Amino acid sequence: NSGFAAAGNALRYGFTGNSQEYTADIDICHSGLKGTGTGDTITLYLYDEAGSNFAQGSAYGTSGCNITISITTATKVARFSLGTSGTDPLFLDEVKFITGKSWFSSGTVISDSGRDEGSGWCLSKNPADGADWRGALAFGCAELIQFPR
Repeated sequence: NSGFAAAGNALRYGFTGNSQEYTADIDICHSGLKGTGTGDTITLYLYDEAGSNFAQGSAYGTSGCNITISITTATKVARFSLGTSGTDPLFLDEVKFITGKSWFSSGTVISDSGRDEGSGWCLSKNPADGADWRGALAFGCAELIQFPR
C-alpha cells in the first residue's frame, strides 16, 4: 500500500532548477516485529531522468525507529533506491522522500511508499534473511530496492 505521487515510477513535483536537499526518511519500526534495525551501511542512490545514478549518501547502522539520509543537488531526481552493504537485514516499514526538509520546515513529501505498521521491505544481500518478518514483508529481502513503489 503506498500513497506516493508518481507516474510510471518517476517522482512528480515542481522542480525549480536550484540546488535542493532531498531526504529519505525511513521508518524501520513495526510493533509486531523484533530486530528490525541493522549494523550495516544503508545507502541512498539518486537517479536522473536518463536513469543514471549521479549521487549517493549513506548512514551507518541504526538507532531508534528512523534512518534519515540527505543529499543536496541541483540535478532533478527522477527516482531513488536504497541499498545495503551486508547481510544484517533491515526492515523498511515506510519510506518517505522529501524535498526542502530543514530544521525549520518539514519539507514537501514527493514520494511515500508503504505505511506505518504495514507490510514493508527487507534490505539484505541475503535473499533468505528476514524469516522472522515473513508475515510483514511485501516482497522478501533484496540488496537494492527502487522507489517510488
